[in-house]
Amino acid sequence: MDEWNGVYGRDLFISFNEEKPKYFEDAIKVFETKPSFVVYDIIKILSTSPDYVDPDSDWKFTLTKDVNNPVLLEFDNFDGTKKAASPQLLLALLIKQHVKAITAKIGSKPKRIAYCMMGTEKDVADDKIHLGIKEAFSMLKIDTFLLKFSCDY
Repeated sequence: MDEWNGVYGRDLFISFNEEKPKYFEDAIKVFETKPSFVVYDIIKILSTSPDYVDPDSDWKFTLTKDVNNPVLLEFDNFDGTKKAASPQLLLALLIKQHVKAITAKIGSKPKRIAYCMMGTEKDVADDKIHLGIKEAFSMLKIDTFLLKFSCDY
């Protein structure tokens, strides 16, 4: 969709400085003045070990965990508290915004949504990102499938 920067998409940022979260470019504006209220790099976080911390990151949120979640992003919330959410839940919030845009464009809610990942078939099947995306769609009760784009060479 041209409205979403075509094949490049939009920057996956969410801000929690107000009761209603802001997404994409609006969240980036919040990041400029209140970075501790903003989460991003969600796909990158899905792909890494729970103990990984990017030494070059400018994250103002922290990675933590609990008994049910090996990875949580902890961030400042509009009400003055710290909140934590799994990367899968945060990704589900972003996907929900995508579904709203698709619905507005085609006039009805899509019944299924496909996504594409590069890599060998085995890599993709075992990939943490793929599993996280599937879980995010499942949270939204949206049927999804992976378009296999294999790079076996």
